[in-house]
Amino acid sequence: MPETVFERKPEMNLFRKDAKSVQMIGLFLATLLQSAASLFMKLASSEGGFTSLCFFYYGVALLCIGLYAVAWQLLLEKIQLSVAYLSNGLLYVFMFIWAAVIFKENVSFGQIAGCAVILSGIVVSQHEK
Repeated sequence: MPETVFERKPEMNLFRKDAKSVQMIGLFLATLLQSAASLFMKLASSEGGFTSLCFFYYGVALLCIGLYAVAWQLLLEKIQLSVAYLSNGLLYVFMFIWAAVIFKENVSFGQIAGCAVILSGIVVSQHEK
């Protein structure tokens, strides 16, 4: 039977259980939001007082936390808890990157090696048999 213009095409549901790659990207972005919240809180505390810029940074941090909470809850409905929390280890890597790039903090070989271990652990734990 030929297709007609009125036939309904399947919808793409990003939160299906079988949409694993999209869910992994969602975990990555949720963790990035969580780290952005910490970044903006650090920027706010660096202002040296309650200035308008300080309140702006705190507002952005609250927005990031809110978006993170919603995304995290949606993702936890579809992803195993062990997978979700192991991926949350990316938070430490993101914070390390923010510290080095934005705040120009000194970076040691041990810290770089630690980040490599965290990333390796995440990759190994997510590998399916």
